[in-house]
Amino acid sequence: MLKIRLARHGRKKAPFYRMVLTEHTKPAQSGYKLV
Repeated sequence: MLKIRLARHGRKKAPFYRMVLTEHTKPAQSGYKLV
């Protein structure tokens, strides 16, 4: 099952988040597609 998640990017104390589409068993940081 696919889920929409937020993947954290950026520097320490200056994060920004990207919406990603990923398999529910994998972490948001690995193997994703940008939404």
